[in-house]
Amino acid sequence: MHVGDYERIVDANTIAIAVDDEYVQDGGPCNFYLPYRIRNHQFLLHGAMFEGRCKLAFRTARELTKQIPEDILKEKVDFLDAFQPTVLHVMVRFGMWDKILEEPEPAEYRAMSRAIRLYVRALAYAVTDCLTEAEQEQRKFRVVRKKIPETSFLFQNSSLNTSRCGRCDARRRDCVLQRRI
Repeated sequence: MHVGDYERIVDANTIAIAVDDEYVQDGGPCNFYLPYRIRNHQFLLHGAMFEGRCKLAFRTARELTKQIPEDILKEKVDFLDAFQPTVLHVMVRFGMWDKILEEPEPAEYRAMSRAIRLYVRALAYAVTDCLTEAEQEQRKFRVVRKKIPETSFLFQNSSLNTSRCGRCDARRRDCVLQRRI
C-alpha cells in the first residue's frame, strides 16, 4: 500500500479472495483464517479506493461484511464490529451522501458500527447543507461513542482511539457551522 502500486494490490487481493472462497467451501466460514479473509477484502477495497474504482470498492466492502456470520459477530463483537462499517468509509470516499443516509442502523450491541454510522450521517448532512440534521447526528454520535467498550479493537488499534477522528471532525464541523449561522 505504501508504495502506491494500487493496481498490484487489487490484483493480488482479488486472487487471494478467490483462494479464500475455495477454502471457505471446504472448511466453512468460521475458522482461524477469518481475520485474514477480512484483511484481504480490506486491502482490495482500499486499493480500489486509491485507484478511484468506486464500484469495486463498494462491492468488496459489502462482501467483507458477509464474511462475518451474525453469530460470530455477536460472540466476538469487540474484535469484529469495527470492520462492519467499512462500506460507510467507501461511501464517504466517493461522496455517496444519499446512500449513507439510507443505511440501516446497526443492532444495539454494535457500538462501534453505530458510532461510525452517526459520524458519517452527520458528515453527509453537513455536506448537503442540512445543518440542523448534521448537528442532531453529531450529538447522537457523542452519546453512542461513549458506549464503545475499551476492549473493542480494529486489529491493534483501539476503537475508542479510532473513533476520536469522528469526534475531532465533529468539533471542526461545529466551528464551521457556527461561522455559517
